[in-house]
Amino acid sequence: MREDFLQKMVFDFQEIVKQEHFLFQEYGVESPEAIRIKTKKDILYKAIEKEYCLPQRIKTWANSYLVFFDSYDDFYALCRKVFYESVVNFKSLKTRIYENQKKYKKGKIKEKNIIPKGNGELNTFFAQCLSNELVNYYNSLQAQCRNPKVRCPICMELVSPLKKHLKEDHEEYVRKAWNNQWNKHMDAFEVCPVCGVNTKSMFNHIISRHPDVIYDLFRVEYPQYMLSEIPYSLDFEYSNNEDEGNTLADLLYNQDENSIIDEIYYKHLISQIKNHIEDSEELEMFHMILNGYSRSEVCKRTNWSQEKYTKLKNNLKRNNRIKKILAIN
Repeated sequence: MREDFLQKMVFDFQEIVKQEHFLFQEYGVESPEAIRIKTKKDILYKAIEKEYCLPQRIKTWANSYLVFFDSYDDFYALCRKVFYESVVNFKSLKTRIYENQKKYKKGKIKEKNIIPKGNGELNTFFAQCLSNELVNYYNSLQAQCRNPKVRCPICMELVSPLKKHLKEDHEEYVRKAWNNQWNKHMDAFEVCPVCGVNTKSMFNHIISRHPDVIYDLFRVEYPQYMLSEIPYSLDFEYSNNEDEGNTLADLLYNQDENSIIDEIYYKHLISQIKNHIEDSEELEMFHMILNGYSRSEVCKRTNWSQEKYTKLKNNLKRNNRIKKILAIN
């Protein structure tokens, strides 16, 4: 694959897309001008797919990813959709640096972020887009399996998953939880008291980086619900705000396009284990350990004695169903 030649084809395609949009607006979709430009666009796009060897690449990726799809056709359709979006949105490394320089001058990004990650090739950009799409697809699939719709006790709507609904649709509750935790209005903070990071929006920072502050109050008021955030897994939501650090795409950008499968398997394994923990206190301990809490922190949060902590942890270790899952994986 000749990268320079491929990128030239992509940029020519993007110009045709702009012309097509203009002709659609001026003359309508059925006009002769619009039909001609659409035909030209379709021919060039097929040439791009051929130059990139997309069908052969999809067959290779299917060896790793097909297990999460109902059929090869579903996986093939998703890959083609993402590839088309990648071709439409791709920018050269020079263009991205130029845009980042303007953002830096406006104070939107730090100087170290002017040079974007990656090698600037279409293949790297497509791998990033495909990884994100697979993460979204997997999360959606798992949410349907693990999180049947439940009635939100705040607004009484049927939602799934509840924790996402809580963060996205109940800002007033988030602020209430924060005020209860810190006895100070959220907007009065410029520096996060949890991690010490300067932030322009404490609300966005808290729901993306410290959601357990919100969940702690929620669990007290509604103990029948178990909510927690698992860091370093596909459940962890990274902020999309430019002042909030790396997004999930940034973390995947320099990885090999197959490496995301390791994170998916990890998430799947954690899900299997949780499904075989029947005792609510053992499950609560499991969540806290995944969140990195030490024994003393767990006991402090739950008012458990160290003897009870040890007993629950030993119960988890002796769980034969969990042992079987770990042995298989």
